[in-house]
Amino acid sequence: MMPLNGSVLIPFRICDDMDPVTSPAADRIDVFEIDEHQGIVLREGIWHWTPMPLVDRTTIVVIMETGTGDNDLFIKDFPDETIVNIEI
Repeated sequence: MMPLNGSVLIPFRICDDMDPVTSPAADRIDVFEIDEHQGIVLREGIWHWTPMPLVDRTTIVVIMETGTGDNDLFIKDFPDETIVNIEI
């Protein structure tokens, strides 16, 4: 995953001690800023949320191994009452 124009914030959580189908507790999530043209590679078992641009609009390149959507993709929403504050 690599933003091409503008930085993004991406929340991450290693899922070693949790069921990957459940959402992690909000206080156990780390958020990282990924600068433009910086690339990151996620191994299997890393929970992450959608990148949040720090600019009005950005383009993000995402390359996935064949079968990722079938083998390592679980979509789970936080409960409606969950509030996550991100401080920059």
